[in-house]
Amino acid sequence: MFKKIFLVSLVFLLTFVWVVPTMASPIFLTSDTGFINITNVINDDVYVAGGQIVIEENIDGDLFIGGGDVDIKGNVSGDVFIGAGTVLIRGNIGDDLRVGAGDVVVEGTIGDDLFAGAGILTIANTAIVRGDLISGSGDFKLHGKVLGNVKSDFERGEITGTINGYANLRYEGKLILGDNAQVLGKLTYMALSENPALDNIAKSVEYRKISSRWANKTMPFFGGTALAWLIPSIAFGGLLWKYFSFLLMGGLFIWLVPKYLPRIASQIKKDYFGSLWQGIVFLIAVPLLAFVGLLTVVGLPISFILMLSYTIMLLIAGVIASLAIGSYFIKLDNKSRSKQFSGLAIGSAVYVLLAMVPFVGWLVKAVFVAMAIGGIWKDSVAQVKAGKY
Repeated sequence: MFKKIFLVSLVFLLTFVWVVPTMASPIFLTSDTGFINITNVINDDVYVAGGQIVIEENIDGDLFIGGGDVDIKGNVSGDVFIGAGTVLIRGNIGDDLRVGAGDVVVEGTIGDDLFAGAGILTIANTAIVRGDLISGSGDFKLHGKVLGNVKSDFERGEITGTINGYANLRYEGKLILGDNAQVLGKLTYMALSENPALDNIAKSVEYRKISSRWANKTMPFFGGTALAWLIPSIAFGGLLWKYFSFLLMGGLFIWLVPKYLPRIASQIKKDYFGSLWQGIVFLIAVPLLAFVGLLTVVGLPISFILMLSYTIMLLIAGVIASLAIGSYFIKLDNKSRSKQFSGLAIGSAVYVLLAMVPFVGWLVKAVFVAMAIGGIWKDSVAQVKAGKY
């Protein structure tokens, strides 16, 4: 009995260690007036929403901004994500910059890649992009340096700066080149007509004509479409991360307590409705109790414990739901960890892919999670009655 308690406690401890870092409290900043001015150094991730946002001091973390006008004067050590009307980056960004805005001006240094979708994108002569530049814009102005590669799709362009890597350009309007414009790698461009001036800024140049059939359309490997592919790529990466997370957590359960997950999966299949309604009660009751606790000073620690337990339970429920789904493909065996893991791998894939099903996908996942939580409760009650806990 003590061995079981130890093993289950170890699993919960590992889950706790895994979950708590992701729950680290970031800083959320809003303003009733719409104007936000950050004048103090912040050593954490920051989420900002407002009409006019000015960041004058450094931020040691990631920065997420949704606003009208954004002016970043300070330095940011991590990634920066911005959705705004106008954006001016005067400070330095330690990692990636991802921005979507009507007008974007970059004057500082970007530590890694720059992804931009804008009406007007300007890389000033003081700017340095240490990684790749991927953009889609109406006007594209590159006056600074890009140490990596450039993939850009634009209507009108102006290049007076330097690209250390290769460049893939697609444009349909006019492209102006400065005397100091230079591409050290291969230059590939698509345009309605050939531009002989581009032969002077790169040693290797390849021209591909845009036919009238493809005019005003983006091509898969250029900047505008790179942005179009960015969102699904991030979504796919998130799904892949969740899939392997389930495998890791489920693998811990299977290794430490091989009889636990199959027993709950069996409990769910014996009484779908009973597991479902008990799980729904948990999903509704715990957040309500936590909210009530927040209204009192004494209840704050209790609320934190409840929400932490709630988060951990949702993660474990996802693993159990995945194994329950997998049990329809592979018959589970308490003595065979390999079969359990195979069932978990198949079930996790189905469970994660449900997120891609429009409208009903989230509902089906919610039902599976509720049944899994209900199954955990029913199994715990049964084990207590049997004197095993």
